Amino acid sequence: MERDIQTGGTSQPFGPKSVSKKALRQPKDAAEPHPGVTKRTRIRSIGVDSFKPSLHSGLSMVFSSAGIRGKSISIIYRQLLERKTVLKIQDKSFVAIEYTLSLESGDEVDQSEPGKPLGFVFNTGQMISGLEKQIEGKEAGFETKFVVEPEDGYGVAQPDLLRKTERKNFPDDIELKPGMVFQAENPQGNVPFTIKSIEDDTVVIDFNHPLCGEKLHFDLKVVEVRQATEEEIHAATSQCEQSGSCGGGCCSC
Repeated sequence: MERDIQTGGTSQPFGPKSVSKKALRQPKDAAEPHPGVTKRTRIRSIGVDSFKPSLHSGLSMVFSSAGIRGKSISIIYRQLLERKTVLKIQDKSFVAIEYTLSLESGDEVDQSEPGKPLGFVFNTGQMISGLEKQIEGKEAGFETKFVVEPEDGYGVAQPDLLRKTERKNFPDDIELKPGMVFQAENPQGNVPFTIKSIEDDTVVIDFNHPLCGEKLHFDLKVVEVRQATEEEIHAATSQCEQSGSCGGGCCSC
């Protein structure tokens, strides 16, 4: 949107003083116009960041009439040019977080490695929905503590995900105990499961997520927000589809 420089008693975009028509009018007997000022000078009303160097001398005169002089003009001009947009977390943002995950019992079950935040592409299924709800629209530097209910975390236990298998399907040199986590191979990739119980030569295994049914206590900080690359988006959306597991301590798969 562009706006003509106002005249008369109307307030100006550059200060309280108005700019007289005489200040910008080319003298009839002048061979050349005022430096940098055309017969009809237009200035974007939303910022000085779009000013071109060819207008600088003319703008200096306008700023001076509004009480802004010399070095102040250069500072304003430079600050507006260097102004950076603060990115907020939204669909397909790349986000990096530092976090600690604890259970209702107080046991700490997962955390990001020191100096190595967990990175993911927002709203691609990589992370549990309860976590993403807490950081949507936030910026880098945001810190929070929150609790995710099972329905927004790893879900509630599904009995049909319990299976029985024979002991011989496990390595002979491993002593099996309830709670141990293994991976089963299938055409889609590796699927994690937990040993539920051991009955003679029969092992009951559970394909529910190990944190299924748990309330999740997070202590989290957002350390980076940026637009994800096409490669990152492709990798994020295909990871769960192809392997059945996203990896990372907070993944939704």
